[in-house]
Amino acid sequence: MTRSKIEYVGKTIPNSNFDYSLISDFSENDFRDDCFYIFDKEFFENNKIQFAELVEFKNYVLSDIFEKKIVVLYGNCHIIPIKFQLEAQKDFFDRYFIFPIPPICLINDDEFFNEPVFSCFCDVFIHQDIRDDNMYGPNYSSKSIINKLPKKCKIYAIPNLYRMPIFQFPQNIINKGLFYKNKKVFSYDSILDNWVKSHLRVMSPKEYIRRLNKLNSDYDTNLGSFLAKIRTREEKWDIKISDFIIDNLDKQLFYDPNHPTDLVLDFITSKLCELLSVGFKKAKTIFLDDVEMPSIYNVNSGKQLKMRKHCHSFCKTFLNLKEYISLYSFLNYQNIEITNKYKKKYLKLRFYMILMKFKCLSFLKNI
Repeated sequence: MTRSKIEYVGKTIPNSNFDYSLISDFSENDFRDDCFYIFDKEFFENNKIQFAELVEFKNYVLSDIFEKKIVVLYGNCHIIPIKFQLEAQKDFFDRYFIFPIPPICLINDDEFFNEPVFSCFCDVFIHQDIRDDNMYGPNYSSKSIINKLPKKCKIYAIPNLYRMPIFQFPQNIINKGLFYKNKKVFSYDSILDNWVKSHLRVMSPKEYIRRLNKLNSDYDTNLGSFLAKIRTREEKWDIKISDFIIDNLDKQLFYDPNHPTDLVLDFITSKLCELLSVGFKKAKTIFLDDVEMPSIYNVNSGKQLKMRKHCHSFCKTFLNLKEYISLYSFLNYQNIEITNKYKKKYLKLRFYMILMKFKCLSFLKNI
């Protein structure tokens, strides 16, 4: 339900820029679903037992957050490490408060965008330029939300690189994942998917690199298309990133087609700090909760592949290419489609699975 009314419990809000009703006394029986509450902090602390059922930021906020400028960060999972880095900056923390909202993929109803945080509270709106044709619907677009914001609100568009760097991952032609026990374990890899459909043995790392290089024949063309798309889209962004990417192609910029590394996200955050007139000093890295896959970067640079792998605490260690191939293959052989394909070789498949499971045991124990 959308809260159409704001009620303040306690003293008046100094210099308020939005309308609200003032309540001098309040009990849990007075709670209404159609209201969003602002509690005087002292009043709340003295009476918080009776408000135990209310959820902060969903049903209410405390008045002290209005001592700072309210920031809303809107976008996909890339927003999470950016939020962490911003809150770690003392200058930012002293002046701004990031109102917690979920990433776009966890917002289940577009009625959410009618909440007071958008229409009343927001002083700074930072968004990833979510387009009208996004997969969630036009009401999730940045344009739709911006139309709801207060006139005083400052608006900054930051880069949205989700699903763009396919030029480095030509084997990830489909945006889907490999799941095991209802958990995403890997991003789709066409090289290994095609292999397990016709081989009952593990592909060698040498063969994998050969096939990845074969897919890499159009690298320059694909890189050019990627940069052209970035340059077109960044015309709407307050932070330009194409030159940074060109200058750092010798470094690992992406973990997979959907997730940039902290190198990219730190650059975005540092430029965002400049826009907000606060200093930037890199804090501890918070990785995006997903998996890494082999890329053209690893092949071209000649650097040893040592992939970060921690999705859902599935595997709390790094994987080299051989381990990645073995684990991906083991999990893929258990798919119904693959199992049915090898029905005539069932005993051989079962023997192979037992052997593979033994090899992958240290990675499987955390599932």
